[in-house]
Formats: sequence, C-alpha cells, structure tokens
Amino acid sequence: MSAPVNVTDEHMARAYAQTRKHDTPSLDVLRAHWVLYSCIRNRALGIAQGQVLPPEPVAAPPPSPPVRAGPQHPERRRDDAPKPVPYSSRAAAAGEYVHPDEA
Repeated sequence: MSAPVNVTDEHMARAYAQTRKHDTPSLDVLRAHWVLYSCIRNRALGIAQGQVLPPEPVAAPPPSPPVRAGPQHPERRRDDAPKPVPYSSRAAAAGEYVHPDEA
C-alpha cells in the first residue's frame, strides 16, 4: 500500500493554473460548489440507504397586519369645526376683509 499524501494549497494552486481556461471560475468558487455538491450527494446517499429525513420546511405564515394605533389627533365633531367668517362688504371696502384662502 502506498503512503497517504497531503495535498497542500500550493499543489491546488499549481494544478488549477495548469488546467484553468479563460472562463473557469476561481478556485474558491469551485471549492464552494464542491462543498455544496458533496452535501447534496451525501444526502442522496442517505436517501438511497433508507435514511429517514427531517420533514421539508413549509412556507412561513404571512405576517399579521400591523396594529393601528388610535388617531394621532382627536376626531373633531361637526360643531367644533371653525365657523367661516361671514362676508362683510364694509370690511372689504375698508381693506379689513381677509379671504379665507389667505388666512
């Protein structure tokens, strides 16, 4: 039997440099995908061997509507509404009349 060999990061970098093409993802991306692939393959191996898996997650319930606080300002009653100033031609002639839009 042959002795085990440790593959270092330097060995991986040299092998990557020799085999990469112009559109090859970086070594870190390949490593991340390999880890994900290994996880998926191990899960598939467990399924093939009859391993019981946890139930699949279900969607979370929709968030409840926010609780509305009472009105910021107390509601005004109709009789509390400001009364319009009656028009006076005398006040208008004297220049004392102010139009409600200008008040």
